[in-house]
Amino acid sequence: MTDSRQKSPQLYGLLIGIDHYLPNQLPDGSSYQNLKGCVRDINQVEAFLQHKLKLPSDNILKLTASQDTFNNPIEPPEQLPTYENIVAKFQQLANIAQQGDSVYIHYSGHGGRATTLYPEVKGKDGIDEALVPTNIGNPNTRYIRDIELAFLLENLVNRQVIVTLVLDCCHSGGATRGNQTEIRGINAIDTTIRSSESLVASREELITAWQKLSPTPTRNLAVNGGMLPDAKGYVLLAACRPSESAYEYAFEGNKRNGVLTYWLLKFLDHPNPELTYKVLYDYLLAKINSQFSKQTPMLLGEGTRLVFGYEKRPIHQAVTIMEVKEEQQQIKINGGQVHGLVQGSQLAVYPSGTDFTSIEKRLAIADITSLGATSSWAIIKPLSEQPQQRRQITQGDQAVLLNPNSISLVRKVRLLFLESDHFSSINFKPFLETINQKIAETNWLDLVLQNENAHYQIVINQSGEYEIWDSGTEKINLRPVLKFNDHNATTTLINRLVHLAKYQGIYELNNYDSLNPLKKALQVDLFEIPPDFQAGIRPDLHNPCDMLNIKVNEQFIVRIKNNSSKRLNVTLLVLQPDWSISQIYPSDEVSSFEEFEPGQEDIITLQTSLPEGFKQGVDIIKAFATIDPTNFRWLELPCLDQPYLSKQLRNLEKAKNPLEVLLTTINGNGSSIRNLKPANYPSQKWITTQKKVTVIRD
Repeated sequence: MTDSRQKSPQLYGLLIGIDHYLPNQLPDGSSYQNLKGCVRDINQVEAFLQHKLKLPSDNILKLTASQDTFNNPIEPPEQLPTYENIVAKFQQLANIAQQGDSVYIHYSGHGGRATTLYPEVKGKDGIDEALVPTNIGNPNTRYIRDIELAFLLENLVNRQVIVTLVLDCCHSGGATRGNQTEIRGINAIDTTIRSSESLVASREELITAWQKLSPTPTRNLAVNGGMLPDAKGYVLLAACRPSESAYEYAFEGNKRNGVLTYWLLKFLDHPNPELTYKVLYDYLLAKINSQFSKQTPMLLGEGTRLVFGYEKRPIHQAVTIMEVKEEQQQIKINGGQVHGLVQGSQLAVYPSGTDFTSIEKRLAIADITSLGATSSWAIIKPLSEQPQQRRQITQGDQAVLLNPNSISLVRKVRLLFLESDHFSSINFKPFLETINQKIAETNWLDLVLQNENAHYQIVINQSGEYEIWDSGTEKINLRPVLKFNDHNATTTLINRLVHLAKYQGIYELNNYDSLNPLKKALQVDLFEIPPDFQAGIRPDLHNPCDMLNIKVNEQFIVRIKNNSSKRLNVTLLVLQPDWSISQIYPSDEVSSFEEFEPGQEDIITLQTSLPEGFKQGVDIIKAFATIDPTNFRWLELPCLDQPYLSKQLRNLEKAKNPLEVLLTTINGNGSSIRNLKPANYPSQKWITTQKKVTVIRD
């Protein structure tokens, strides 16, 4: 008999909320204080699952610790989120969930940090990030450590279960003002000597799984909020970055919710079966960051997956609308100088999750009026056609670049006509007129006269093929060849020129501020693979270099280090010989950056490749570091002649001189002479550097 469940995948929920922490004190005198919104979070998530998604109560596993007036939790011992009960519920979930089923796991409570129990993979000074059980005050009680949680999740993924994990907690703390706000974490690192025996798996199994998941064994903190290595095979929504705080706040009356959980439920209250987790994240980022500037939610893993769904959709990435001032007709976006935006750059605003190629779905046009390093303000210009049918712009909506509005971004093109006896009978005038017309229609190109300098030259060679030359007479290697009289050849030619203009702009993007305090903050080194290199074991690296010559399909190492006294958000892009640009670090499909503490370093291993037909090519590793969170995925480009997916309509280019543009357009009055120090220009909040790898085919 066939199991009917195979035809109807099931959804299961594991919900853990902890308001009440039994009396506890860490060695430094700090303690995990009681919270007020965690159980409320879990009860509301349970109500959503039951009423909106019609999930049977038998499909929900729940552990809570509620407060009562006698300073004890009201739940019986078997329902309390102790270490033993939490592990048991995870294992129960793994036993009942079958291939193709989905599980939703939601934790609201304190996050903690403790001296690592696994120095062989974390280092002697390593830290374990952890979920904090209700009875952590008992020195015999154990944390749910990151290595254990990673194993539990990997166990579900290996069973081909679709996993969504929400962590509404943090691993840092601080003072709050008023009685409506609390932080779900503390600053202390627990040095209490606790049992190293795990109920999850043997020590060897835990270490092996962690090394498999984490590309750098000694790495303690990852971009996902400090709890896990790169999320593979599941979706993770974390309340904040590792250095930040996860707040709970009284949004409605005097009853608190976790900020992440509150806005998550607000989004889910208006379900749309075609929205992805990336769309959900953009909404959460705008809602949370606008009210709690020190809480930046994080999304890891399969962001292209539909919310509570099985299928995936292309990512619709662009800048996100972070704030709306309706009376002033202004919007704040999370894009700025570091992305190549300039004063006057023009954007099209769309509802979140919309196909950006659909012009009729635009909400408005916006021009940037105040440029920042990673965020900017723009003034809204309503669309004239059918305004009554377009809703107001709201937080979480998105925008894509229409016009760079920078002369330095516009590439000059010259037509270089070569006479040839082979084509003496052909009238080229119609072709030239078409080229002129199509160049005039794009914002990225400008046709110049024969005696003017040009970035690119268009040539028809002796074989009747279009060629594109650089400023000299060097042919740019573009494939496949393009016959001038082929169908749509002229359109393809202009598209190639636009693509080259964008690629070159990103390649040249730099911060020329000589007084930039981050000038030497970001260190990127290249290394050949050591002879004794083993995957999962940190290599001993010597002789760093800025350039490498390496054979195709061979590996090399990139070391990244934060040399500054500030936390930095780091992203790596690669510019490749097929004229594509893609993000390689962080490597998952939705993360925008990796947070680096002062002095922190990381290493990644990359493997070279070459497009078919290429004997040699150059990969450019371009690294960015910013003070504020930012997204570089909208700088990505497809391969030449490949269609731009919705997520790739976000491509931006650089200003000729970012500091000069800022001085003349943003801070026209300059710095105050009386202060005798430079103004805090946006250029002082980001830095970029790049390295060259030449790839050779035997």
